Amino acid sequence: MTLGLDYNQAMVLAGTSLLGAASGTIGTFAVLRRRALLGDALSHATLPGVAAAFLLTGQRTLPTLLAGALVAAGFAIFVLAVLGRRTRLRDDASIAMVLGVFFGLGMVLFSVVQSQASGARAGLNLFLFGQAAGMMQRDVVFLGAFAAGTVAIVFVLFKEFALITFDRGFAEVQGWPGRTLDAMLLILLAGAVVLGLPSVGAVLMAAMLIIPSGAARFWTDSISVMTLLAAGFGVVSSSCGTLLSGSWGWPTGPTIILVASTIFIMSLIFAPRRGWLGRRRQQSVDHRRRVVQKLLIALAESNADAKPISASIARRAIGKGWIEQAGSGYRLTPEGLRKAEALSANRRHWIEAVERSPELTRSDAAFDLDVDPRELTS
Repeated sequence: MTLGLDYNQAMVLAGTSLLGAASGTIGTFAVLRRRALLGDALSHATLPGVAAAFLLTGQRTLPTLLAGALVAAGFAIFVLAVLGRRTRLRDDASIAMVLGVFFGLGMVLFSVVQSQASGARAGLNLFLFGQAAGMMQRDVVFLGAFAAGTVAIVFVLFKEFALITFDRGFAEVQGWPGRTLDAMLLILLAGAVVLGLPSVGAVLMAAMLIIPSGAARFWTDSISVMTLLAAGFGVVSSSCGTLLSGSWGWPTGPTIILVASTIFIMSLIFAPRRGWLGRRRQQSVDHRRRVVQKLLIALAESNADAKPISASIARRAIGKGWIEQAGSGYRLTPEGLRKAEALSANRRHWIEAVERSPELTRSDAAFDLDVDPRELTS
């Protein structure tokens, strides 16, 4: 007994948690390499493999069906590679075509399975949306080994995977086999998709790969921290979704995705730097800082006393030691004068940079009076 769960519920919880860890880990690289749609295509491409494995072997054991799904996913990757090298189709068009064709083939093969006497009891349709409650101990052991292998490979080759994620050309110049490492990432992605078929299903597995990683992206700029957070979010989503589905009788796969979506929405709103509230707070801080900077420049250029826009701005500038009270107005302190001269010089440099580079604008994200643009290219 675990957390008041019976044996079968504990097995389901263990299996879905392992799935969450593996999905979040490999999903990080799918998100950073902008391959979110590839996960969707691979998940749909597994269906003909599941049906074909049953038709060829007549067995419904999980290793047999998942082996067929993995072969089909690998063949889908091969087709995508051929389309990318031999045709002028864009990646999104190739992915959409593979998704549609393989999914259609899978539906046809599923209908063939259902028409057979033994196929009517095979329950292969459960691979569309998943049925975690049907997992047995041997299934969880198999999934655990698969998940542990995925996480272990990512851990051992993490530095190499990170390098080709951000700059494959540089990695190849340094002597790393970029194409081989890229193929390994694709195989691991296909493996994670296959891993999730019994519990989440082909339709929702792409969301399981992407949502935890997308949520983790809001919290950090470090790929190692993002990978750990994504794995953690995946575990939390899977375990909480499993517990909720068991308590309220909801389908496990959709419930897991709803929990993951809740985590994503909370990250979107509350993450300190990239979240909505964090960005609003930073925008407010930047606005006040720039108002103070404009005040210093105005005082320096007019060589006269001036009143700031608001009392709060005055208090901020006085607190920095840049201005002081002068009758009914304010004037620059020696420190404020040095600050104003530096700001004025940076403004001139930014204007020159904008004139030299038409693609830059005054509203460019890098435009900052505190930053000399020449330092960005030095």
